[in-house]
Amino acid sequence: EELVTAVRSRLNRTRQLKMAQLQQAYEASLTALANAIDLRDEYTRGHVERVRNYALLLAEHLGFPEKQREHLRFGAILHDIGKIRISEHTLLKNAALSDEEWQEVLRHPATGADMIKDIPYLAAAVPIIQYHHERWDGSGYPDNLMGKAIPGGARIVAVADAFDAMTTNRPYGKRRSLEEAYQEILDCSGKQYDPEVVNAFQKAWKAGQIHQVYASYRSSDHRP
Repeated sequence: EELVTAVRSRLNRTRQLKMAQLQQAYEASLTALANAIDLRDEYTRGHVERVRNYALLLAEHLGFPEKQREHLRFGAILHDIGKIRISEHTLLKNAALSDEEWQEVLRHPATGADMIKDIPYLAAAVPIIQYHHERWDGSGYPDNLMGKAIPGGARIVAVADAFDAMTTNRPYGKRRSLEEAYQEILDCSGKQYDPEVVNAFQKAWKAGQIHQVYASYRSSDHRP
C-alpha cells in the first residue's frame, strides 16, 4: 500500500509538472504572437509584457483568486490582438484620424474577441479583450457599458493599458513621466476608470511595484 501510494504521488507530481510546463509554453506562444502583431509599431515594444504585469499586480491587490488571475493573464496578453486588422497607415498615423480610420480602430476589440472565441482554453479572456476600452462612465467602446456592467478583468486591463500608453512614445505624442501618468489615472477615477481598480493601482504604486515593472521592460529600450 505504501508503494502504491508513493507511485501515485509521484505520478501526480509528474502530471502537475507537465501541466505547468504546457501552460508556460502556451503563454510564451501567445505572448510571441501578440508581440509579432506589435512589431508593426516600434513604439509598442514591451507593451504586452508590461500590461500583463501591471494587470496582475492590480488583480493581486484586489484579491483575485488564482483562476481569475489566469484568465486575466491571457486577456491582458491578447487585449490588442484585433489590431492585426488595422492598417499600418492608420496604426502609425501622427495626425487626426478620419471617420473611416477611427471606425477601423473602434472595431479592434470586437475583432480580437471574435478571433479567439472558439478556443475553449481562452474563452474566459474574450470579455477582457472585447471590453477593455469601455469606460466607467459609459463613454467607452464598443458597447458603451457602464460601471460594473464592464467585466472586472476588462476594468483592470483598461487601467494597465492606459498607463502604459501614457508612458510610452507614440506616433501621436511623446510619453509622459510616470508621475504625470499616475496623476492622470487618479484624476480619471470614477469617470474613465473603476475607483476600486484605481485604489489597487495606488497601492501598487506606493509599494514601488509599478516602477519595477516599468524599469524591467525598459532596461534594453534605448529610444529617446
